[in-house]
Amino acid sequence: MLSYLLLRPGDARPESVSELARRLDLDFDAARRYVQQLEEAGVVRTWLAGRSKIAEADPDSPLQPELAALMLKAFGPVERLQQLLEPVDGIDEAHLYGSWAARYTGERGQPPQDIDLLVVGAPNVPALRRILAAAESPLGREINLTVLAPSEWHRPDTAFVRTVKAGPLVRVA
Repeated sequence: MLSYLLLRPGDARPESVSELARRLDLDFDAARRYVQQLEEAGVVRTWLAGRSKIAEADPDSPLQPELAALMLKAFGPVERLQQLLEPVDGIDEAHLYGSWAARYTGERGQPPQDIDLLVVGAPNVPALRRILAAAESPLGREINLTVLAPSEWHRPDTAFVRTVKAGPLVRVA
């Protein structure tokens, strides 16, 4: 719960405790207790909207930057994508790039709106897209997949490859 809330600070749509429970596959009472503990610790803020209790990471908490960085490294897309991509045949390597990679490597900036994933190899792309689609909800972000043949990746004569290689890359497979 903490990782989910902290990896989403500043999102346009905070979530109700019942929505968090559903999304994270938790019992409602357990989700309510977790949110209350996090609020008491000063890392989550809540308010009532009608009969629903809404929760979000408190961007004003002095603990937020360090906790978000820790949660990003421990429970962000790197760990989850490593698990998901490991059994997929045809992947030579895979990297996060763009804003997630930048935040993961310590660059300051706005929270990422999506996850950019580059896969090098010849995987079954429709099957890979189905696997990644299942990961989007728990990660709270859309995953943008780019698949390149090894020859394309190792031949930096396209603007895309040059741009990706010039920025931070985080290897996930």
